Amino acid sequence: MSMPGEGLSSFQRDPSFTYDWATGNRYNRCFIEALDGRAVSAAFLPECNGRDGTASAAPLVVLWGDSHAASLYPGLHRQSQLQGFGLAQFTAAGCPPVLDFEVENKKDCVEVNRYVWSKIAELRPHSVILSAHWSMYNGEEKWNKLDYEKLRLTLQQLRSQPVDNVVLIGHLPLFKSRQPKVGARTFRANAVDRTYKTFNPLAVETDKKLRTIAQQQNVAFVSPIDLLCNAEGCLISTSKEILRPLAWDNSHLTEDGSNLLIELAVQNHRLNLPHPPP
Repeated sequence: MSMPGEGLSSFQRDPSFTYDWATGNRYNRCFIEALDGRAVSAAFLPECNGRDGTASAAPLVVLWGDSHAASLYPGLHRQSQLQGFGLAQFTAAGCPPVLDFEVENKKDCVEVNRYVWSKIAELRPHSVILSAHWSMYNGEEKWNKLDYEKLRLTLQQLRSQPVDNVVLIGHLPLFKSRQPKVGARTFRANAVDRTYKTFNPLAVETDKKLRTIAQQQNVAFVSPIDLLCNAEGCLISTSKEILRPLAWDNSHLTEDGSNLLIELAVQNHRLNLPHPPP
């Protein structure tokens, strides 16, 4: 998958780096590509609700968004195991978590997001985390231009729900080349694990817009750019000793990358996740 929603089967793996994104992101279970005539309720499996008979009393976090959101699932799942909260996942390729936003490339987005909204009302989670490949929705190649006003309204409506914590995730670091290839060219053990070579500055511009919207709507904001990048560049490896790519293409996180980002967000008090009652 070179870009969210282009069709996961179209992704041609770099022979020098292979990664099983489908399993970690729960593809065709809680990360769907298209409805293909199915009802939304049938496309998302029961496990996506994040609660079962043994964990129903635990606070719940809902992850909502497109393939960038799906790539956050491994890191959030690890934290759910460590901290004891439930984790629901409703993610769809090419569908940002914006109510009533139409995407020509993905005809089901409005229906999918209305379903997610109904699940939030039903499940009454402690936290809702929204994430997307925000800059992809730029009005080109049938990716409709992101409607920031509809995003504001979505956040505003979320705050009116019985949700204690609404979290907007900014833009993941975005490169013009696949990050494993960038890493292969630039990484040096215990010397160089960051770079801005082929970095796409659109990620920073979009991240700033999202931060402003989060502040205006009084919701929590997590900037992956702040956590993963500095003056020397953005991290391209989760290890200093050996190359462990942070992302498996130009932006979608590997399991290692997802674990690192969420861990940094928690450690730096950017992301407050619930704990079960004593």
